[in-house]
Amino acid sequence: MTINELIGIFSNLSSKRKILFLSLLAHNMTISARETYIADSIQIKEPSKLRAFNEMQHQITAQLIHILEDDPLRYPDEVLFNLLDDIARQAECIKSLDNAMVWAIKNLGA
Repeated sequence: MTINELIGIFSNLSSKRKILFLSLLAHNMTISARETYIADSIQIKEPSKLRAFNEMQHQITAQLIHILEDDPLRYPDEVLFNLLDDIARQAECIKSLDNAMVWAIKNLGA
C-alpha cells in the first residue's frame, strides 16, 4: 500500500475511527520496535532504529491527543503520514511501519 493510498483511507475515516486506527498503529509499533532488541537480554542491538520507533510513537500518540481534543491546529493527515514515512525511511524501518499500518487497517473491523 502506498503512502497516498493510506492517507486517502485515513482521511475518509470519522474521528472515532481515526482514533481507533492510530491506537492500533501505536500498539503494533511497540511490537515492531522489539526487532531492535538483543534476544534474551536487556541490550539494544539497533539504538538508532529504536529511537526512530520512539519518535514515531510520539507523533502517533500526539495526533491521538489532538484528535480527541478536536484541535484544529493538529497536523493535517498527509503531514502526519509523510512525517512517519520520513522517519521510518531514515531509520531503515519502513517495512515495519508499512506492515503496522496494513495491520491497523485490517483490524479496524466493520
